[in-house]
Amino acid sequence: MKEKSEKLYLLSEADKYAFFEKIFKELHIALVDSDRVAEVKWIGYAWLKKFLPKCFSTLERTAYRFGNYAVVWQNRSNIPVFITEMDCPFELYPAGECDFFLCKTINDVSVVERYSWEPSKQEYIIEKFADNFVPEEILQAQAKRKSPKEFNWNRLYPHEDIETKSVDNTIFYDFIVKFA
Repeated sequence: MKEKSEKLYLLSEADKYAFFEKIFKELHIALVDSDRVAEVKWIGYAWLKKFLPKCFSTLERTAYRFGNYAVVWQNRSNIPVFITEMDCPFELYPAGECDFFLCKTINDVSVVERYSWEPSKQEYIIEKFADNFVPEEILQAQAKRKSPKEFNWNRLYPHEDIETKSVDNTIFYDFIVKFA
């Protein structure tokens, strides 16, 4: 029931920077890495952070969805391999270690795309399914999906030394200082 395939090339540094900046300015979300995507807010005297729940995580990929945006990371890294902004409702589901499904609803029609990683070329190949067709793998993933974990707001403690490596420093210096 697949319709066609096309290639999706990896993102340029300029694409990533523009996407990260847009997400931060619109939603106050710092895209730190595959384990840490945080919403931030200023409360008059301090910055607070709240980590966001993952959409899914495998040994090779971790996905987040927030509002109309999504990012899929190369796991255990700060390297995004897929970013998107959609103007329709959508969900992401795992399809193996590196692959995933993007399910969107356009004018009451379900559209499913499978993104399959081509390691030799470092790119995704997109396979589109017929309208309103939902592969069994998605139904299984939906049945296994748990309610997302809720995180609490915590104070951000950046170090005065910009070079100190920490999550709080990354959020503060790479997002708040750069984009706020």
